[in-house]
Amino acid sequence: MKNGIKKTMAAVVLGLLVMPLAADDDVPFAQQIKARQAFMNIYGFNVGILGAMARGNMPYDAELASAAANNLSLANQMNNNAMWPPGSD
Repeated sequence: MKNGIKKTMAAVVLGLLVMPLAADDDVPFAQQIKARQAFMNIYGFNVGILGAMARGNMPYDAELASAAANNLSLANQMNNNAMWPPGSD
C-alpha cells in the first residue's frame, strides 16, 4: 500500500510540475509561479485532510491520515530549486 501511495503522489506532483503551463509573455517567471502554486495546492489538500480530522469535521480514517502525512513527507523531500530562480520571489 505504501508503494502505491508513493507512486501516486510522485505521479501527481510530477504531472503538476511538468505539464504544459500557459506562460504569459508579459509575466516574468509565469511557469515557476504556476509550479509553486501547484505545489502549495498539494500541501494544502493534504494538510486540509489532517486538519479536518483533527477538528472533528470529518471522521478519523487512519489509512487516509497516513496517506496524507506520507504525501506531505514526500512533497517535502522534493528539490524545488527550479521553481525559485533568482529574481522570481
